[in-house]
Amino acid sequence: MILSKSRTLIILDWDDTLFPTTWVTTNEINLFKETQKETGIMSVVAHASYLINMGSPNADIHRKSVIAATKELAVCEALGIPFLVIHPGS
Repeated sequence: MILSKSRTLIILDWDDTLFPTTWVTTNEINLFKETQKETGIMSVVAHASYLINMGSPNADIHRKSVIAATKELAVCEALGIPFLVIHPGS
C-alpha cells in the first residue's frame, strides 16, 4: 500500500508469485472504509496481479486468470474501489 500527500491510494493487494486466492473479510472491508473516511483519501486504484494472462494459450493459466480477475473485481466492488489496473496478457 502506498500513501501520498495528494490523498490518493494505490493498493497492491497480492503476492506477485501466486494467483490471487484470498477474499477480504467483513472486518477488513469495514476497516478500509473507516480509514478512507478518516484520512479523506477518496481516489483509490487497485492493481491486479501480473500473473493474470487472459491471452494465454495454456488452458490452465487462462482458467486461473479468469478466476483471479473475477476475484480482483469482486474485491474492488466490496471495497468500493472504482478502478482496477489490469494487464490482460500477451
